Amino acid sequence: MPLSPEQQLIGLALGYKPMDLDMAERPYPVETCLPQARLRAATERDVDSFEAPCAGWPMVSHGGEWYPAPTMDEVEAYVFDSTCPTPDGSDVEPDDPGSWLSILGLI
Repeated sequence: MPLSPEQQLIGLALGYKPMDLDMAERPYPVETCLPQARLRAATERDVDSFEAPCAGWPMVSHGGEWYPAPTMDEVEAYVFDSTCPTPDGSDVEPDDPGSWLSILGLI
């Protein structure tokens, strides 16, 4: 989800250089993730925690569940917005412990 025109103006005023399309589509880099080979086991609740280099799209553990990491583009939009989604899709304040920005350690 690209930045709105207003968000682009704010970023420009702050000296922010937007990402190129290739970078925007990448997952946000996470340290703890679940390789795709273990995704089925995690969704069946066979895995409580698992740390390993990612073989596929990085997964983030939160509240005992595994969620796909957001893209760089999504994280950029969360930073500029007044609300932030949680992994389950609810909208909360950006500094809420369940927001993506909090989970990723950006707030």
